[in-house]
Amino acid sequence: MSTEVRMPRTGASQDSGESGPPPRHIAVIADGNRRWARGRGLAVADGYRAGAERVVDLVGWCDGLGVHIATVFLVSARNLEHRPADELAPMLEAIAALPQAVRHRHGWTVRAVGDSGALPGHLQSPLGRLNPPVDADARRVVNLAVGYDGHREILHAARQASAPGHTANPDDITVHLYNGALPAPDLIVRTAGEHRLSGFMLWQSFDASLHFCDALWPDFQRADLVDAVTHHQTQQRTFGL
Repeated sequence: MSTEVRMPRTGASQDSGESGPPPRHIAVIADGNRRWARGRGLAVADGYRAGAERVVDLVGWCDGLGVHIATVFLVSARNLEHRPADELAPMLEAIAALPQAVRHRHGWTVRAVGDSGALPGHLQSPLGRLNPPVDADARRVVNLAVGYDGHREILHAARQASAPGHTANPDDITVHLYNGALPAPDLIVRTAGEHRLSGFMLWQSFDASLHFCDALWPDFQRADLVDAVTHHQTQQRTFGL
């Protein structure tokens, strides 16, 4: 079961059956791993491992639906600062295994976006290197948002844009965001029944459709993704026109 933010449509009736193209870029706030584990009497580590496996599944579902880019919010900078070490260790272990699993099963390019300096030392180098160059036409790219904070991202981009040799204008700021030249997400999905963005992609979410799903992230299924994509396709985004 899912709940959605439904925006009024312009120029098409709700019953017209019109459908737009699938979103090119889907961003997901993968929430509910701990609740999933505790509800089953399992260790929290089991929830993180199940959640990581679901990320691998998500990439395959996106591939099949014609979605070219996925960004998955896995752990925030505040999580790294405030969660106990015995909980962070299995979470980060599961995340560290994701790039190889995604590449092996689906062949997508894997990137890590966020503040790699906020990560424990042994992960700064492996995840920090996951930043291959991409352009606006890139396909089959998954961004793993680790140590991510939307405020810090905007500040980082503004500092880069205002550095010597750069002109501080919105275009320059955009190319210095963590996703670089990649297009902003068309659709943002959050699981686990929470109805907020939690600082995720604050700059890039300006025109995105929002979809909130009750399923805990390890329980998220292809049908839930199809529901979100279908809802997005029925919206007519006018971009102020």
